[in-house]
Amino acid sequence: MNLQLYSTNKEFHNSAASAILDFLRFFAAFTVFLMHFRPFLEVPPEVKNTIYYQIFYSWASTGFVFVMVFFVLSGYFISSTVLNSILQGRWSWKTYLINRLSRLWVVLIPALLLTVLWAKLQINNFGNSQVMVNKISYFLTDLMSFKVLLGNVFFLQEIIVPTYGTNGPLWSLAFEFWYYILFPCIILIFKHPSKKKRFFYLIVSLIIILFIGRNIVLYFTIWLMGTIPIFLKSFDIHDRLKRILLSILTLALFITSLKLPYYWYNDFNPGYGRTDFAPIFVSGIGITISLYLIINLFRKLNFRRKLYLMVCKFLGGISYTLYLTHYPIFSFLRAWRFSKDWPVPLSYLYLFEFVAAIVILVYAILIAFITERNTNKIKKWIGNKFSF
Repeated sequence: MNLQLYSTNKEFHNSAASAILDFLRFFAAFTVFLMHFRPFLEVPPEVKNTIYYQIFYSWASTGFVFVMVFFVLSGYFISSTVLNSILQGRWSWKTYLINRLSRLWVVLIPALLLTVLWAKLQINNFGNSQVMVNKISYFLTDLMSFKVLLGNVFFLQEIIVPTYGTNGPLWSLAFEFWYYILFPCIILIFKHPSKKKRFFYLIVSLIIILFIGRNIVLYFTIWLMGTIPIFLKSFDIHDRLKRILLSILTLALFITSLKLPYYWYNDFNPGYGRTDFAPIFVSGIGITISLYLIINLFRKLNFRRKLYLMVCKFLGGISYTLYLTHYPIFSFLRAWRFSKDWPVPLSYLYLFEFVAAIVILVYAILIAFITERNTNKIKKWIGNKFSF
């Protein structure tokens, strides 16, 4: 079978398709950011009635489905790397785990330390409030034990422990990590040259599936959708008008896929328990088709101005940090907003909210420069330390 492993090629890395996918990673993280900012946002009635606010509100409401965009993109890039290594006989668990863990921990560990800081500030100033995690109520101090912290470091949130402190978005990181482990195991069941090892990987895969539980396994199907473009036949469109029309259709399909769960269920609320899986699954299919079209429409195109490529790469390079660092600050601000110590007059609240959002974005970018932007250096350093 001729697999379309474009993402492993240097040419693809510099293509318009790669830049669009990098921008999409940032746009997904930014939408999640807006979804979490929305409950804090208080605007005058005359603003709420404007078409601009309605568009913003509708866009921000798709934050959870944008996490599925993360899953599909992750499935595409990680499975390409895994399949390429296994098929070329270069597979190494050591190299793979160093790459994946350094990528995850370089942001996760600082994000957890910052979560400690913001949660402590919240408790010391506004009391030990209750926090809902998957329909279970916890006191904030209960979510800050060393056991919960360690569990989140090793990606056991929503399996053995809850998400740490006030950093709710950590739930998806555990999902991602176990998909990183499970996918190679499944492929090696079929591709390992040793029958004993194939049987071994079958047992390991079953153990992982039983350990992570039904909910994480369900969303593994969304992650696996990202592998589908690898197995589909590629196509080229040279006619500019046809490419423009198909690009418009791709955008329409993508937007429809994002909004589908909210049309499917009027009361769709994925934030508590994530139980409404059917519309999410269908959305995943639409997102996957959009991904396939983007790859084939733009993989052989380059931006005329390198600035566009650089901006997209930069934005994609801060998306993970933005996703993991913003929520504890929002939690602190909400606690402050509804306390007796809130200093901002109602007439200036709208302006304060806007400035706060900008400051948090800058805060995330600065952290990204220290952490996420140095991922390759850290990978290389760890690789040298563990080379033998």
